[in-house]
Amino acid sequence: MTYTAQQLREAATIQTEIERRQARLAKILGGGSPSRAAPGAPPAKKRAAKKRAAKKSAAKKPSATKRATRKMSAKGLANIRAAQKKRWAMHKKKLQAESEGK
Repeated sequence: MTYTAQQLREAATIQTEIERRQARLAKILGGGSPSRAAPGAPPAKKRAAKKRAAKKSAAKKPSATKRATRKMSAKGLANIRAAQKKRWAMHKKKLQAESEGK
């Protein structure tokens, strides 16, 4: 079946109107996504409500994958610091030698 240019323009106009009304309906009904905010509430309030709900549910569930923070002994930390100081001393010595050689 072939359509005339006028029929195609009218169909395009109707399609645009349908899309506009669907967007308006989604805005009125809250986009179909459940939220604690009122259906007519602005999107920012809805996002904030979702974040609060997510925080509450995350606080209630104990995380099995979360590892306890590891503590380093004072001796281990001292060893790391000493090694880093040694590396920096070698680096400074190398830079001094290069600057004196120029």
